[in-house]
Amino acid sequence: MRNMVILCLALAVIAPMAATADTPLETGLAALNFGPDWKLDSTVNQYTPENLYDYIDGEAEFFLPYGFDHCWSARYAKKDSDLALVIDVYRLGSALDGFGVYTSFRRPEAIPMAAGTEGSVAESLCLFYQGRFFVQIAVSGASEMTADVFTACAKSVAAQLPAGGAPEEVALLRAEGVVKGSDRYVPKSLLGYTFFIKGLMADAEWDGIKGRVFVVLSDSDEKAAAILDQYAEYLGKEGNGSVVSRDKDTLSVIDTMYKGVLVKRVGNRVIGVINPDTPDKSAPMMAKLEAVAKK
Repeated sequence: MRNMVILCLALAVIAPMAATADTPLETGLAALNFGPDWKLDSTVNQYTPENLYDYIDGEAEFFLPYGFDHCWSARYAKKDSDLALVIDVYRLGSALDGFGVYTSFRRPEAIPMAAGTEGSVAESLCLFYQGRFFVQIAVSGASEMTADVFTACAKSVAAQLPAGGAPEEVALLRAEGVVKGSDRYVPKSLLGYTFFIKGLMADAEWDGIKGRVFVVLSDSDEKAAAILDQYAEYLGKEGNGSVVSRDKDTLSVIDTMYKGVLVKRVGNRVIGVINPDTPDKSAPMMAKLEAVAKK
C-alpha cells in the first residue's frame, strides 16, 4: 500500500496540469510540458479588445468581428539556444468563429496535425482551433521547426483548453466536389455583399468546371427569403448584372463581379454556386449542395 501511495504521488508531480474550470488559462500555459529543454521565458501576457493593438498592431482589427475577447501569449525558450516558440491563444465568440479564424490563417502548403479540433503545421508556424479557441504557435530564432516539436507543443496547449468539436455549420459544405481544405467562415459581408450577412465559402470542381460555393447563414426562413430579394434588387441596378430567372426560392443571375451565379433558399440558409460561365452550368453542383443542406 505504501509503495502504491508513493507511485501515485510521483505521477501527480510529473503529470501535466489538467485544464479545469477553476484553473486560469494563464496558469496552465505557464506550466506546459512538451519537452525537457523547453521552459517558459517570461510571464504569460494577456490582451483584450482594448489593447490587442499593442501586441499585433495592424492585425488586431481582423479578430474583432469573430467575437474576440481575450488573448494569452507565452514564450517558451529552448535551453542553450536562440530558439523559442511563441504561443498565442485567442478566445473567440463561438466554435464557428474559432473555425473561421483558423481557416483564414491556414496555409495551403501546411500538412494536417492531430491537435485540437483541427490543426495544421508548416515550416515555421503551427495552427489549430478547439471550440471557440484559436491557437497560433510560431518559431523564433530560426526559419523552421520540426513538426514533432510543434505537434507536442500544440497538444500540450490543447490539454489546457475546454473540449470542443467542429461547429455543425461546417457540414453544410461537405459535398462532393468541394475542394478539401478550402472552406472558410466569414462573419460579415460574405463575398463582399452586405446582404450576404455571414456565411461559409469554398472552392469547388464539377463537370470540368472550377468555381466556388457558398452558404449564407440567417436566423429565419423569412430573413433568408429577404436575402434573395436584396440580391435581385442589387443586380437590378445598372452595371451590377442581371437576373436570368427567378422563382420563389431560386435566383439565377449574371453577376458582373462573379459571372454565373445560382442561388437557392433552403430553410434559413441561402446556398449558392458560382462559375465563370452561365448560371445553368451551376445546377449539378447546386444539387449536391442542396442534398447536404437538407440532411
